[in-house]
Amino acid sequence: MDLLWRFWNELRANTSWWDVVGYTGQLVFFSRFIVQWIASERRKESVVPVAFWYLSIIGSLICLVYALTTFRIPFIIAYLFNCIPYGRNLVLIWRKQKIDAHAKKLRLSKEFSPTCDHGDPVVAICTKCGELQCATCARPRSGVCEACFSASAKTVSA
Repeated sequence: MDLLWRFWNELRANTSWWDVVGYTGQLVFFSRFIVQWIASERRKESVVPVAFWYLSIIGSLICLVYALTTFRIPFIIAYLFNCIPYGRNLVLIWRKQKIDAHAKKLRLSKEFSPTCDHGDPVVAICTKCGELQCATCARPRSGVCEACFSASAKTVSA
C-alpha cells in the first residue's frame, strides 16, 4: 500500500496541465472501444456505431495537440493522419443515410409512381447523389448516375 501511495504522490507532483490533456485524449480514444463493445453486445453481432468514429476523431485530435505541444515525435507521427480514415468513414455513413432516407421517403409515398425525368420506370438510385435513375440514365454496374459519373471523370482527367 505504501508503494501505491508513493506512486500517487510522485504522479501528482510531476503531472503538468498538458499531461492532463494527454490523459484526457487517451481516455476519449479508449472510450470508443467501450462504445463499440456495448453496441455489439446489444445487437449480438460485431457493429461499429457512428459514435465510435466521432470518439476516434476527438481522441486523436486531443492526443495530437498534446504530442505537438510536448514535441513527442513518435506520438505526433502516430496521431497525425488518423483523422483521415475516420472522417472518410463518417462521409460514407452520411452519404448512405441520405440515400436510405431518400429511398424510405419513396417507399412511404402512397401516390408515388417511380419514374425518371424521361418518364421511364426507375430501376436504380444513384449511390452518390440519391437521384432516381431509369434504364437510360443508369450507368451499367457503376451505381452512379450520368451526372455523377461525368463529374468524377472530369476530376480524374483534370
